[in-house]
Parts: sequence; structure tokens; C-alpha cells
Amino acid sequence: MIEVTEPQVWTVIGVLAAALFGTITVVTSVLTHTITVQIGGLRAEMVARFDAVDARFETVNARLEALDRDVQSLTVRVFGTDH
Repeated sequence: MIEVTEPQVWTVIGVLAAALFGTITVVTSVLTHTITVQIGGLRAEMVARFDAVDARFETVNARLEALDRDVQSLTVRVFGTDH
């Protein structure tokens, strides 16, 4: 059986601890990067959808303004006044 002296045990413990902390650091870094990218993609998608909804509201608003002008002209034509 191989006898391991005390300095060798501490060296192995140190190497394993360094490997563990290095692995934790790499995993944390990759996970943080992945989450950041996913949030950025979600933000871009939400902005695009909100822009589409804004465009729809602008279209509806333009139609309502045209309808309001038509109603105003009919009111003037029928009643002779706009009140």
C-alpha cells in the first residue's frame, strides 16, 4: 500500500479545491452570460411586440379621427351647425 505523506495530502486537497472553485467560477460565468442573453432577447421581442401594438393604435386612432371628421361634416350638413 502506498503511503501518502502529509504534504502530499495537502497538495491534493489544494489541487482539488482549486479545481472545484475554478469549475464553480466557469459555471457561474456561463450561467450569468446565458441569463443575460436570454433577458436581452426577451426585451427585444417585447419591444417589437409593443411597437406593433402602438402601430395598431395609431391606425385605429387615424380611423377614429376620420370618422369624427365625417360625423362633424354630417352634423353641419343636417343641422346647419356643428353644435
